[in-house]
Amino acid sequence: MDKSKPTWQTITNILIDNIKEVRLKNKAVNFWDDASLIQLRNAIKKENMGKEKLDDDALINVFAKEANKTKTKTKGVLKEVRKERVRQDALWGEQDNTAEEWMVILMEEVGEVCREIQDMTTTGKFDNYREELIQVAAVAVSAVECFDRQMKLYNKG
Repeated sequence: MDKSKPTWQTITNILIDNIKEVRLKNKAVNFWDDASLIQLRNAIKKENMGKEKLDDDALINVFAKEANKTKTKTKGVLKEVRKERVRQDALWGEQDNTAEEWMVILMEEVGEVCREIQDMTTTGKFDNYREELIQVAAVAVSAVECFDRQMKLYNKG
């Protein structure tokens, strides 16, 4: 029985096949599309060029580099959350709720996400899932802003 480390190609292929399998089983939003998986495989291959065995540190570095590429995507999502915060403030003004009230508001929004997940599971449609997630994030940000305002007042008193 060969106890040596598997080659980086073997590990990469297993990893990518598992990502695809999980993606298909969950019928989830396709975060790891085929192009991203090919890009990941090529990045790992480039980092380990000419090496027979998987270099753990190199693999971690590749994942870190690929993760940094998502920062641009994150900035776009955060802009959407900011836009939703502006919309919420326009509707309700600045909210100064208790922690318990924020929990109720946040859980109501999370419940809407759960409803969308159930709809996705039964119909296969992704109607408002993403929009509801943006609203959850915006409500959480609003709760943090409220907490920070309250702590500022508390510390002055």
